[in-house]
Amino acid sequence: MEPIADAPLSTACPPGPGSFRWALLPVWLACCAGLGLLVGWAAVVARAYAAPLLLFPLVVGLVLGGLIVLAMRVLNLGHRPTIWLGALLAGLLAVAGQHYFTFLRIQRYHASQPDRLVKLRLVAPERIPPSGFVPFLLWSTERGLPLGGYRAQGLWVWLLWTVDGLLVTLTALLLAAVTARMPYCDRCGRWYRLIRSGTWPPSLAEKWPGVFGNPGPGGVNGADSPPPPATFHRYRMIACEGGCGPTGLILSGDAAHGGAASQVVWLDAAGRAQVTAALDQAARLSCENQSPPGKS
Repeated sequence: MEPIADAPLSTACPPGPGSFRWALLPVWLACCAGLGLLVGWAAVVARAYAAPLLLFPLVVGLVLGGLIVLAMRVLNLGHRPTIWLGALLAGLLAVAGQHYFTFLRIQRYHASQPDRLVKLRLVAPERIPPSGFVPFLLWSTERGLPLGGYRAQGLWVWLLWTVDGLLVTLTALLLAAVTARMPYCDRCGRWYRLIRSGTWPPSLAEKWPGVFGNPGPGGVNGADSPPPPATFHRYRMIACEGGCGPTGLILSGDAAHGGAASQVVWLDAAGRAQVTAALDQAARLSCENQSPPGKS
């Protein structure tokens, strides 16, 4: 039996965050570690061509965050603390990896030119980098970093490296944290996806005024009724892949005093059937009204 569209809309509580899964923890941490080292290596290669101050670490953080989000979707990981831990690990390894891969690159460069290395030992031994990673970092701070016409040295180099690392790590963390707040079904272990979208019929707001916040029939022009808080034009329906969780109905439109407005309503199975039937009915009526005269 087709559900009655103007009956009280059956809503549900929004889905909660994903639960912790031991089996995914080592896979996730290994994946984030690999992504961090990969991005660190790519940053060293790209830095040889262009590395604008402040902008370059932001780009590196965005690339790393995008890869983390992709890994979240592929692995269907929804436990937020686990996601944050992996993103933090990836950011730290990306920062440390840039310094370590730079160290390896300089070591290989000097090893490939033994004659030049012998001359440097005689003329300018201070220009020969140490063979250890930590001494290499200290040697790099003593040599300094060029900043336009100025060369930062000592503590200033450590400060620049710290700012660079924070920009990379925090950007990746922020992107992962924002994505982790997207709806996730803990029953089937899948992220929500778009299942339907289109134009929102204004008549549906009149059928369920208490849910969507718009007044019922006659309320818009009534002298004693306040104006509607928002006018919705578009809708999107999202659901998990297994269809076992509540369905999200996302409305977007214009606020009463200007600007954009949006609203999210969570529906159970009965509410989803009600809204789907009402949308199908509105679509059929719209097609009949647009049909040319003389055609049924």
